[in-house]
Amino acid sequence: TVTPSSVYKPQTPQKPDVITFQNPDNSADEVSLLTNDPEFAAKAQDLLNKNYVRRRSSAPTVNIDQTGEETVVVESAKSGIKRLDQDMDKFEANIELLNRLDVARDLLADGMETGPIQNLLMPFRKIGVDLNLVSEETANQLTNQEVFTAISNYLIPRMRAKGSGATSNQEGAAFARATITIDKNPRSNQMILAGMRQLAIRQNNLIREKEKWFYDKDKGKGTFKGFGDWADENVPPAFQRIESDEQLTNAIQQGTISVGDAFYDAKNRRYEILTEEMLSDG
Repeated sequence: TVTPSSVYKPQTPQKPDVITFQNPDNSADEVSLLTNDPEFAAKAQDLLNKNYVRRRSSAPTVNIDQTGEETVVVESAKSGIKRLDQDMDKFEANIELLNRLDVARDLLADGMETGPIQNLLMPFRKIGVDLNLVSEETANQLTNQEVFTAISNYLIPRMRAKGSGATSNQEGAAFARATITIDKNPRSNQMILAGMRQLAIRQNNLIREKEKWFYDKDKGKGTFKGFGDWADENVPPAFQRIESDEQLTNAIQQGTISVGDAFYDAKNRRYEILTEEMLSDG
């Protein structure tokens, strides 16, 4: 019996995909893996454990058993990959955010003055600098305040949900009240900055762990099932709750709280910023 070539075509071997992982601290540090490598899963997990992230343009492959539920599993995996791509956008945006917040934090830590009066004086200081009527120290202070204001102006429009349109003047004013600005006092700016910074760091930690979970053959297996409960128990919260001086000392020694971080002081029922003075007193 002769089988026409139009009915039977021999299967060609499937070309393996390439997945590229990138060091978020050094974009030039990349590692590419072939999905048909027998040690692919182990190598990928090792890179994720080292905080590498999958480069967004890299198209991953999820191994799926060929069963009657194949269609459901395939669609679920595709949906998961799309979510990881969206998470990667957030991850990269958070890196950009954290870079600017760290600059603002250093300015405040070095004693840069903020507040309503400083905001009112800035235009006059600009005139004084142009006319060489102010000291070098005042000129440097103005430069720092302008950098701080530029960071604030960068943050305000990005507080609006992505894809929700342009920011109105009323919304911009509301966002300005919720972020760091030159007209707020230093403590308020430090508290707001610490909150924004710690929330962004936790979100990026969750994104890293979620990707590890998705590709882990013993955990996610191409899904996010169970990740939420695991993350609640294993990913530290953005703000630690400190019940005693001893607990604060332990947190400092373990490196889970550092100078400039905000935490909830349960004893006094308020949020605090860890300062150098607190370390000295301890």
